[in-house]
Amino acid sequence: MTSNISDESSLADRLKPEHLPTTAELKTRLESESVKAKTKAVDLNEDPKARKEYTFDFNYTDARGKVWEGEFTHKIPTLAQRDLIDMLQARKKMNMPVESFSAMAANRHLMISHLEVCLTKRPDWANDLERLYDPKIIGKLYEEAASHEAYFLGWDADISGSES
Repeated sequence: MTSNISDESSLADRLKPEHLPTTAELKTRLESESVKAKTKAVDLNEDPKARKEYTFDFNYTDARGKVWEGEFTHKIPTLAQRDLIDMLQARKKMNMPVESFSAMAANRHLMISHLEVCLTKRPDWANDLERLYDPKIIGKLYEEAASHEAYFLGWDADISGSES
């Protein structure tokens, strides 16, 4: 019986969480990370993507070799404009349920609706995005717009200072 107790004792010793940091160590780490986050913060007045309006040069070559290029300005939508984007999507879907459309069509409706509302400057070829043939053009434009929006709203790790 004594050997069982000593076995249990050694087992208890082996299961002690000595590899885990103490509360004091955790607090120190947290304070240190907070200081790092403050020092990594971006100067929002200097970074163009940190502004409500962001101008970017677009250059895309399609599979046929045609170059689509121009200067675009994307403006962060207000909450009211987000509602407008939703209404435009509904109109494009003719008020039919989203399940009536392929995922590709539903995504295209979202991207085009967003770009129609948020692109305040664009070249002539981009005035009617629904008349284009290559959906990749829409996707690339939307990627740039979404990247701007994520950065502006602080969803991008570079603004928050948090590390992934």
